[in-house]
Amino acid sequence: KKFYAAMAGYAEHAEPSSFDWSMLEVQLLADWEQRRQAVQALGRGKFDADADLDRALKLVTRQLADADQHVRRSALEALVRLALPPPPHEDMSPEDASAAAVARQKAQESEVMQKLLQQVMLRLADDEDWGVRRVALSALSEMAPRGHSRALKAVEVYLRDGDDDVRAAAAAATGKLAPKGDEDSLGKLLGLLQDDDEAVRQAAALAVGRVAPKGHSEVVRCLRDLANEE
Repeated sequence: KKFYAAMAGYAEHAEPSSFDWSMLEVQLLADWEQRRQAVQALGRGKFDADADLDRALKLVTRQLADADQHVRRSALEALVRLALPPPPHEDMSPEDASAAAVARQKAQESEVMQKLLQQVMLRLADDEDWGVRRVALSALSEMAPRGHSRALKAVEVYLRDGDDDVRAAAAAATGKLAPKGDEDSLGKLLGLLQDDDEAVRQAAALAVGRVAPKGHSEVVRCLRDLANEE
């Protein structure tokens, strides 16, 4: 109920979507491009009724196991859009920004979200496609609140992934999920400042800035060394 209540505030300001559910089900059985388009349409949907949102979430979650990697990537992206109210942004009034932040936090902490996070973590662990892993890491960093220990543990495994883009995504996700001042996460991120790939180093540096407490001596030294090397 907490999840649907959080989403309700978002739906009040959005245009409702009208779906031909039967046609959508048929499209999800067609070729990979049709399936991807169907998933993307669901992700763009605005649902007033809890039952419709629940139905959309179930359909999108089912496609996390699609045979095509492009469909799986789109399903992860759609899941984030459906499961979370949009974050605060600079054009919002202070009151609206505060309300948006509260709604997002409530959705992140809901029981429904915990079940969705489990599905994303399973996809992250099982998928061989680097692009799916990258999107799954990003999804976890959005859907889980900071300090979510299971999500953080799942993400940090991929700081050592063989793909540069996946390591960069894992670094960015760690920066969003690790508690402020978490020394274990900081140590892992500092190690990535020596990564061979520039994008990974940049993602790690930004993540370190999110996690490190102000004036952390080792962080200051490592970032200074990195700036001198660049």
